[in-house]
Amino acid sequence: MNVIYIDCLDALQTMAKSGASAAAVALDTEFDRSKTFYPKLGLIQLVYSNQPDKQYLIDPVALSPQDIAEQSGLAELFSDEQVVKVLHACTEDIEVLLHHLGLRNKKKPFCHLFDTQVAAAFLNMGAQISYRDLIRHFEGLELSKDETRSNWMRRPLTPQQIEYAAKDVKYLLPCYEQLVEELRCKERLSWVLEDSQRFVSACQKAEEIDRYYLKFQQGWNLDQQQVSLLQHLCVWREETARRMDTPRTHIVKDGSLFEIAEKQPHSVKGLLKLTSLRGKSRDIRHMKQFAHQILDQVQVLEDRLDETKEHAANSEGCEHEAPRPIERPLDRDLKAVFKECKECVVRIAQDKALPPERLLSKSELRRFVASYAHHLSTHEPLVISSTMRGWRYAILYEPIVVVLDRYRSQLIEQYE
Repeated sequence: MNVIYIDCLDALQTMAKSGASAAAVALDTEFDRSKTFYPKLGLIQLVYSNQPDKQYLIDPVALSPQDIAEQSGLAELFSDEQVVKVLHACTEDIEVLLHHLGLRNKKKPFCHLFDTQVAAAFLNMGAQISYRDLIRHFEGLELSKDETRSNWMRRPLTPQQIEYAAKDVKYLLPCYEQLVEELRCKERLSWVLEDSQRFVSACQKAEEIDRYYLKFQQGWNLDQQQVSLLQHLCVWREETARRMDTPRTHIVKDGSLFEIAEKQPHSVKGLLKLTSLRGKSRDIRHMKQFAHQILDQVQVLEDRLDETKEHAANSEGCEHEAPRPIERPLDRDLKAVFKECKECVVRIAQDKALPPERLLSKSELRRFVASYAHHLSTHEPLVISSTMRGWRYAILYEPIVVVLDRYRSQLIEQYE
């Protein structure tokens, strides 16, 4: 291997000039987020198509994010539609690069992305083939996994870490070339590019923290006050985790958050008696640390509800918008519609030689059914997600709608 370690501005600028004429670049990152909310970038690895024998390793511990973004030419490279960016299982790499290099708010921070894991799935090599298995398939090589969980923030990096990191990008471009050839034969290259680019949109879109509570599927039978508290607690935890740059689970875990919303304890003693904390000393320590902030959230919501009731009694307008209800499970007779829709997806996936979960996920199917039911019950235009608007529309829309139309009345009743 020909590894070039970049830890100063001169080397960074030289690398930028060397890759200026590349038609493609292989990318990977090493990072750590075990103790932080935001991932900590430990290394950026890349190989330019015009220099396939050189593996560049950029050290983000030695270089500032601003220097890397501006002096390496990476910001321009990432947004250049003429240069293919080749990654494997790219979601976390994209997320850490967007955050570390300050690119999240750019209009087009990444263009012309090619995810080799997605490409392999569309060639029926498995829904989520590992990089190691991909290299074994195309290059006949066995890569080591020994450094996967090593400390990428410690300096200096060991020779073993540097070799591991360099190999993570060394073989990406040869695999990419073979994947593209096979995809073109099957006329699926556009599928890969479309799905790869969707990862960027998902990473770039800031999560609406006031909707996090909707992920608690077991909360469908909570009353309005409990749902409101759950929403407030989720917002508080998210803001706290981001401000302190600590994982959500180091504040309050989901199970305890739900139990607080359900039982609404009014004292530290009540919080520490939660069933979800039994025998979990670390979670108990976290609960003690944030107990008074949690109790403040409970009290603030109760005060708001009392204020609303008082104004209502005096016929004054002081209403706070009620949170969106958590979607309840399907009625027994409606479970059949999802079963039939999933079977429909599986049949089409088998016909196309695709993994069913790559063709359409369960959550995407549920989203489409809900949108279609809303369309039926309100007669408003059908809202179709970006996933279903793409190449999937041509092969999935009509077969799924045929199934849904047989359950028209039940869908209207369920989602009205």
